[in-house]
Amino acid sequence: MSRLDCGGASHRSQSRQRQLSRAAAMPPRWRAAARAAAVQIVILLFIATAALADDYTDGVAAVEAKNYAAAIVKFRAAITQAPREAPGYFPYYWIGVAKYYNGDVDGALQVWHLSEVQGAIRSTPYYAQMKDYVARAQSEKQKSATSDPKKAADAAISRAIAKQGDAMSHGRDRTQGYRNGQAKLQLATSGFRNGDYANAMRLANEASDAFDGNFTVIFPTTDTAPPPVESHSRAEAELAVQEFRRRGHDPREAGRLRSALNRAKTDAEFEAITRQAKAALDRVAETTTATTTTATTTVATTTTVAPPPPPPLAKPNLEPAYRAYATGDLGASEAQLTKIIAATPSAEAFLLRGCARFTKATLTRTSTDAAAADFREALHRDDALHLDPNAFSPKVIAFFNDVRARSQ
Repeated sequence: MSRLDCGGASHRSQSRQRQLSRAAAMPPRWRAAARAAAVQIVILLFIATAALADDYTDGVAAVEAKNYAAAIVKFRAAITQAPREAPGYFPYYWIGVAKYYNGDVDGALQVWHLSEVQGAIRSTPYYAQMKDYVARAQSEKQKSATSDPKKAADAAISRAIAKQGDAMSHGRDRTQGYRNGQAKLQLATSGFRNGDYANAMRLANEASDAFDGNFTVIFPTTDTAPPPVESHSRAEAELAVQEFRRRGHDPREAGRLRSALNRAKTDAEFEAITRQAKAALDRVAETTTATTTTATTTVATTTTVAPPPPPPLAKPNLEPAYRAYATGDLGASEAQLTKIIAATPSAEAFLLRGCARFTKATLTRTSTDAAAADFREALHRDDALHLDPNAFSPKVIAFFNDVRARSQ
């Protein structure tokens, strides 16, 4: 042993003796408190480790039993205690499996990406299985988008609306992620109405991710950046371009505006595109008006054509009004429902208008009397009505149940 080694060992020995001397010099009461604290820390660590193991193993068992919703809950509970994967502990991988078999292909792809980014799974057999799952999910997603883009976009919007209701029921409706998702969903709905199904599906999937939270915000990693915030100027430009695409009847100009929008980066560029799209739409409207006026003056008025018979009354379609309500466009939802009620009043229409009026009154801090009146009318027409907690916030449900109780 060298002299340097001997000196180091001697120094460590002397340091240890000084620590023991200080511990011995402590009052007995302090030494007892220190021992109790150490024992308590060991017990807490043991309890936390046991709870983590229980949540993780219960989640794996739930996946094997095909109880995918319960599995996701268990794995999320485990992640709140240990957010990073480690050898023998792959909660993100298993959440992806549960989401995949539960029909949420986009959500599965996102959590599998997080698992791969963290890297612990790469040296295990699970990694090859995960890559196989990813390939299958991407293939299914591509087939769904190409076989029927309208159906795929509609399904994506429906998933986003469901996730928005889930976010509201869990109190996340005041977060920045919720506001981002709401803006994306509004754009997706507008694009769907205008026939831009591919863009509508993309925006709806982004809205679902924003509503879901999906750990990219809850547990950020150095390799995964949070999604950018959608600016108001970009949203206005997106709506203006979609409106021109629907009404402009000029595919070449619509394509030019879309390309310019995809290249734009700043608010000034987005505002310029909005002005261009609106000006082009105004020119189309002027041309259409002039053509219509000319045609009207040249058509003979000697023949009177009888108007077609009115169509038979059908059950009102409340889905557009619900989508407007779910995306936060409360004024449009209330206006649509008022028009529906004037034509074909129904208990469901009064119920949904009551939800829209209550939410609007809550946000503007005004009276909720109109909402209560709608709820009473809905219950008068059908006293078995109820609100789905997966689609409506707890505040709306509580107010509706209070009106029901006071009406009985």
